[in-house]
Amino acid sequence: MKQIEEENIQSQAISFLRFPLIVAVVLIHSVGKPPLREVAFSWSVDGPMLWHHLFRYVVVDLLCRCAVPGFFILSGYLFFYRTNQWNKQAYIGKLKKRIRTLLIPYLLWNLLGAAYIFYKGKLGGIGDFLRCFYDYYPGKGVNLWPADIPLWYVRDLMLMALCTPLIHILIRRLRHWYLLILFVCFIIPDVPEIKGMCYSSLFFFSLGAYFSINGQNLFLGICRYRYAVFTATTSLLLLVLYFKFGRGTNVTWIYDAYIALSTFLVLIIAYWLVKRGTAKPTTWLCQRVFFIFAFHNLRFVGNAFNQKADYISALAEGNPLVATSSFLLCAAGKIILALLVYELLRRAMPRLLELLDGRKQPESSPSIPAS
Repeated sequence: MKQIEEENIQSQAISFLRFPLIVAVVLIHSVGKPPLREVAFSWSVDGPMLWHHLFRYVVVDLLCRCAVPGFFILSGYLFFYRTNQWNKQAYIGKLKKRIRTLLIPYLLWNLLGAAYIFYKGKLGGIGDFLRCFYDYYPGKGVNLWPADIPLWYVRDLMLMALCTPLIHILIRRLRHWYLLILFVCFIIPDVPEIKGMCYSSLFFFSLGAYFSINGQNLFLGICRYRYAVFTATTSLLLLVLYFKFGRGTNVTWIYDAYIALSTFLVLIIAYWLVKRGTAKPTTWLCQRVFFIFAFHNLRFVGNAFNQKADYISALAEGNPLVATSSFLLCAAGKIILALLVYELLRRAMPRLLELLDGRKQPESSPSIPAS
């Protein structure tokens, strides 16, 4: 009876997390100008705008960066969830399901992105068109981006799905040593990576898969180490702040380790909020998470909102309150527009919405964290 109750709490916690995590993703893509890496964080240089830059830094770099790792952990866990026997039949069955939930939406959304690139006269030929579905835009390191930039996550998720037989073997044979190796590769700079796929994707997906393959409740498994996670996250946060503001630099491995630990902390907090009855998932919002994710940063959507927000900030002539408000309203506007377009498609073109969303209407949660 207790196990059934814990499974129910876990299910609710996963559903509850989806919308806050997608809000965090939208905030990351609404950060505005100047880029945080170019900000001096000095009163003599930034003046009153220092408060605005500090707010952006705390929200985007310290709070929201756990969003994509969180989605990868949930995806890895749910890929193997309740798979009693892992064999060729189970593997093929899961891949077939992801043709509808991942591949078709991925192709359609990137086709929209490619159409916009063509409209802007920047599509050079068939080579550029094909690259729209994998690596059209240069990203950070080897993590290149498709035409609909946020869908690099879906691309990596599909690659993870293809690699699940190998991931399953490595987890079974190496157990936690496999995760430790990936974690070290994730936090150490300049470790060679595969073009278009990074260690962070593999590590967080494998972490979720580890709990599922070993038949463990994801949240209970992480909550066992809650005190260690809280202590380590706090310590790493202090180190990040010390090097950022005391030394004027970023130590990559400390920051990456902080992101990993803060992701675990977010999962722990979500579990306890749901267990205490403080938080409950909203089905209406959960059903729209993937659409918000795919829609909000299409170039003709993201650029329009981001440019308006930057324009308002420039007109404010260094008013931090106006600049911060425009940053938050930019993110809110993207989400609201996505919800309006979703509702329009649901009423006028439900079949198209099913293809874009990767699920039949009006079934439960979209595929982004459930794959």
